Amino acid sequence: MCHAAVISRLADPLFRLFEWCIAACLAVMVAMVFGNVVLRYAFDSGIALSEELSRFLFVWLTFVGAVVVARENAHMGVETLVARLGRGGRKLCMVVSDVLVVVCCVVFFWGTWRQAPLNASNSAPITGISMLWIYGVGFFTDRKSTRLN
Repeated sequence: MCHAAVISRLADPLFRLFEWCIAACLAVMVAMVFGNVVLRYAFDSGIALSEELSRFLFVWLTFVGAVVVARENAHMGVETLVARLGRGGRKLCMVVSDVLVVVCCVVFFWGTWRQAPLNASNSAPITGISMLWIYGVGFFTDRKSTRLN
């Protein structure tokens, strides 16, 4: 069994867990936002926690989803130009694209690293959650953004 197959076999359950986390985040967000809308219109009240927590879940859903989609190489792309190129041109575009993604991940990680001490001491106004849990998503995203096929 080759090295890539072993890594893929080990990574598959992890990425299935990520997909379940995405689905759970989405379900909780829908329930909280829908419940808050009903409470506001029917009873002229609401749950303050619901707005803040749904925002935080949306951030994690977005970034974890980007990691899952990157593994499947399923990000949206415009192939108008690439489709007109030959095999070598397509490969070159893929390499350039991957290099740009890695550069962006490095910049994102570096920024997250620099901001971490500031965000660790701040807390969300309603939930009291450390803002490092929100802005620290860059640590998770950049560590997992390498392609595990």
